[in-house]
Amino acid sequence: MPWSLAFPFPFPSRARWIRRRDTAPLVVYPEATGRYVEALDARRGTLVEEVEEDIAPYRGLSMEERGERLAAVCRSAWAILRARPDFARVAAYRDPPAADFAERWRTLMERRRRTIDGSG
Repeated sequence: MPWSLAFPFPFPSRARWIRRRDTAPLVVYPEATGRYVEALDARRGTLVEEVEEDIAPYRGLSMEERGERLAAVCRSAWAILRARPDFARVAAYRDPPAADFAERWRTLMERRRRTIDGSG
């Protein structure tokens, strides 16, 4: 039977082990496991449907409409940040570039130049 550590309040140093009556030894039943996996699969399908419902209004938006919504989200984020006492520090923070940034940037710029020049 499982045991758990109980901390009587207010002082945890008086902790003692107690036997919990609301739990039982772990027993695995294959048919129950099968039902559980089926329930998880059904829930995953439900989550996919929920995500589809969430994004459906955005599917037919033009680039301008998407841009307007993105700008609104950015304005809201800045408003939230401005309310923080550490706004200046948070706003000034920049992630350091990845170790291979310079190499990747050079590769992308070379590819872009070839595309613009028509040689690529």
